Amino acid sequence: MTAPIRKSLPVGFFLISLSTLTLIPQLSFADEKTGSADTTADDADATTDSEGIPLLEPVEVSIPSQADRSKSVTIINKHQMEGQHFMNINDVLFSMIPGVTINRRENLGFMGGGSATKIRGLNRERVVVFVDGIPQQVNNHFHPLYDSYTPDMIDRIEITRGSSSVLHGASAVGGVIDLYTLVPQELGTNADVLVSYGRFDTIQQESRLSYRGENGYFVAGNTFRRTDGNRDNSEFVARTINLKGAYFLNPEWELGFRVGQTTAEIEDPGTTAAPSLAKSTQDPTNAAVTLDRRTANSSSLLAFYWSKNVVESLVSGGGAITGFDRFDEDEYGFRSKHTWLLGTNKTATIGFDAVTYDDKRKSSAAAQAIKRNEEYYSPYGAFTWSFGNFLIDGGVRYTESPSYDSDISPELGLVYKVDPSLALRARWGEGYRVPRAPDFSTALSNPDLAPEEFWEAEIGLNKTFGSRVVFDIAAWHMQGDNLLVTQATGPLTGVLANTGEFEHWGIESSLDIRLLDHLTAFVGVAVMDIDQITQAPNQTVDFGLEYLQEPFRATLTSRYAADSRDISGGAVVDLPNYYVADLHLGYQLTRYAEAFVDIDNITNDDYETIAGFPQVPRAVFGGIRVNFGSSSQ
Repeated sequence: MTAPIRKSLPVGFFLISLSTLTLIPQLSFADEKTGSADTTADDADATTDSEGIPLLEPVEVSIPSQADRSKSVTIINKHQMEGQHFMNINDVLFSMIPGVTINRRENLGFMGGGSATKIRGLNRERVVVFVDGIPQQVNNHFHPLYDSYTPDMIDRIEITRGSSSVLHGASAVGGVIDLYTLVPQELGTNADVLVSYGRFDTIQQESRLSYRGENGYFVAGNTFRRTDGNRDNSEFVARTINLKGAYFLNPEWELGFRVGQTTAEIEDPGTTAAPSLAKSTQDPTNAAVTLDRRTANSSSLLAFYWSKNVVESLVSGGGAITGFDRFDEDEYGFRSKHTWLLGTNKTATIGFDAVTYDDKRKSSAAAQAIKRNEEYYSPYGAFTWSFGNFLIDGGVRYTESPSYDSDISPELGLVYKVDPSLALRARWGEGYRVPRAPDFSTALSNPDLAPEEFWEAEIGLNKTFGSRVVFDIAAWHMQGDNLLVTQATGPLTGVLANTGEFEHWGIESSLDIRLLDHLTAFVGVAVMDIDQITQAPNQTVDFGLEYLQEPFRATLTSRYAADSRDISGGAVVDLPNYYVADLHLGYQLTRYAEAFVDIDNITNDDYETIAGFPQVPRAVFGGIRVNFGSSSQ
């Protein structure tokens, strides 16, 4: 479970990071691991016992709104996720987030390769996933298996659009997906079970059991999903288990762990124009051990983590042409940071990341596997500082890679509160991404790739009208060098290559409206110019409605997408525009049980986000969600 420190990790940096926990004057507030807001020194008494000793739990979660951030951030909470039909995190990210696109895939079978999340057109290793403040590897081969953390374990998701390299590392040049898992807040036991059944003999089961005692807590989650798929030869079966826990060593120190594994069996039916059958397995595993310290005015974190993905066998009949039938990826990482609270909305943070990444691929016809290793070390510093109606935040990160040149990535953001209802923001940042092993094409035959460099600037406005309307708009401009894109070499094949200089821009807006006491609406629009990017629409319009009056709940989510392209038959092709709407209907049977019916894609029987692979067709699902236990989340 604990990832060993590799010989390549600098011991000196490790000792320096460890010393920050013991030698620096201790200050403590709730950190990002629990998703809690910083506690000011004036509020310290609220987190101490009668003897003035800081207490770890329970933690009052307070999440900054967009008006208090210089970055563009969308937050999806547990309530919103339960009001949609989701089988995995992909579903949650499919619509209703301007500037973010993703391909639905495994709900009803294989949906095509390259199904990575795209934020402002950038995808794969340019969009990092963090779980409770710890990096989570996103698989580059075939699918980004967000199944590693299924929705039953998630408390909320924060999606940062745009570069966040200082706090999140060299690969966060496109954006960040922060998953915050559930932490039991009340003593006792709690459990949730969800079961659903629908079209194409699709079965979904989720269960979660949590316990909290005086000295710690434990959470276990399990998911099983299978479907015959919407096409011949598109069966999909996935099983996931996640464990998470913490032991309170004393009122300041907390020792935590998490471990998760997914096993997936996938059939790829090939394109509709050239049907075939390819089979593969994907078995991602992740583990982390953390040590936290929180005092009255600071927080500290040490974390060792390990992510692994294995494709045991790939049998290709023309649907997935790779030249390999076994893949083995390992990522080992060490993360350390310390944050001081210097006053209200005034913080300083120092941190250090070290990552080593191994890639091994083998063909049954080859005598030896092809291996490659990449690594980098990266110290950073960040700050927030408020004065009057202004809030400034930013920092700088240094990235050192033995295989490539070093780089310094700065960021600077500004928020100006014109009045309590109007906030203006501006941000500028630089990103630097070291190519990873999967970037070197399926045969690792392109060793001359250069690091990608990004410069991004954005301005935004957030305006509230009373308590019923929130409007947000942001305009961004990105330029850079050495962008890696897929260049077509034949049907269903391509190779990554540096394209030289590039320039992208876009506008994103959202409008949240409480129409009536029980009815809310959402409208989101994104217009982008990302002509070098495939499988990402340049224009999207999102529309949603939620009606909530117990015991009834109805949620409509939808997206119109236009002007996207892909590679097919060795050439770039335009994909048809599409409009997809989903409906969730729920009825609260008792205080602890809800029955629901979901209709996916009620508007469009056949649409594509990947050339040749039709996406989720119209389908109906029914199920029940039950909560029981001695405490409630």
